[in-house]
Amino acid sequence: FRALRAGPPLRHVRPPGRPLPINGHFTTVLRTALEKLEAGDSSVDQHFAHIHDEFVTLFDGYPKSKVHLLTMPRRMVSDARALTSEQLPMLRRLAAYTAWLLQELESQFPALTFRHGVHAKPSLVQ
Repeated sequence: FRALRAGPPLRHVRPPGRPLPINGHFTTVLRTALEKLEAGDSSVDQHFAHIHDEFVTLFDGYPKSKVHLLTMPRRMVSDARALTSEQLPMLRRLAAYTAWLLQELESQFPALTFRHGVHAKPSLVQ
């Protein structure tokens, strides 16, 4: 992700003032938000902290900290058990993307400590 480091910095992270404009069951909100983004629906734009060709980062709808973001691939992955060795390069790029995000967030919020992880059993469907 040298291109990200060489490119413009992450825009200032500020959670949207309203919930995602999505109806339906809460478990499908991520999938629906991604579908709306791909369709060019501007009503979801402010809910994405960063959009990359391969990954997106959204503001968590129920934040458990001052800055709570969710990063996921734009290409759907049903669950961790569905991953194969073919997706290993994508996972490495996701790790690099996450490292870049953390560096950018640390520069915006120097007084905060950041952690990241993976949901082993996601409560939301991608």
